[in-house]
Amino acid sequence: MDESNKLIDENDWSNITQQMSDYDEKREIMIKQCRDMQKLAKHAIFSLHRKDDEQAKEQLTKFEDIATSLSSMLEQYPSLRSGSYANAIEEASPAFK
Repeated sequence: MDESNKLIDENDWSNITQQMSDYDEKREIMIKQCRDMQKLAKHAIFSLHRKDDEQAKEQLTKFEDIATSLSSMLEQYPSLRSGSYANAIEEASPAFK
């Protein structure tokens, strides 16, 4: 096939494929970490209902640690902020009041 008839350069295609693979890997990490955040938020709220403030504080500290660890990934891939991450933050908001 004549090189001038190609719709997309093979190097460009390889770059796009790599970028999509990297994004998918980060997305999977984000989903897993956000699931952990949601669980911690839920348990912190349960702890607060039981008046176990110390346990709630521990759970919310772990929640914050995970959220902080995801900040660089969110800077690199802002589209990951919606969905699981936003849901986890929303789940925890009553516990931080």
